[in-house]
Amino acid sequence: MLIFVETLFEAALELGIYLIGTFKEKKYRYAIVGAVLLIVFICLAVYRKA
Repeated sequence: MLIFVETLFEAALELGIYLIGTFKEKKYRYAIVGAVLLIVFICLAVYRKA
């Protein structure tokens, strides 16, 4: 479970960095950052329960 959460966490960060580089418009950038932070928050919640 721990390995899965770490992998998901890294994937979310990489995806976030890639998408921020792809979308130059600010409105998309904030939406992506929010989505990545939400994924990270879920990962941390799962990690705490495990």
